[in-house]
Amino acid sequence: CSSDHGPETVIKIYEDAAGTQVKEFFLNGRMFQIEVKPYRGRSYILMDNEGDGLFETMYYGHEPRLIVPQWVIHRW
Repeated sequence: CSSDHGPETVIKIYEDAAGTQVKEFFLNGRMFQIEVKPYRGRSYILMDNEGDGLFETMYYGHEPRLIVPQWVIHRW
């Protein structure tokens, strides 16, 4: 017997030797968001806004700026 429990969300967390933490968010097996928390500095989020597997960034002049998520599906 199978039942529909809705979409499956998985979060994978990694930390490098410098202390930077990376969280990868998956929905039904597809990564849609990456959250990076540097050991020093501000956290930032990369989003796959188009669903094409590419994490878009925006540029203003010569400074790269990240796309800010417009909504959050779920947060723990």
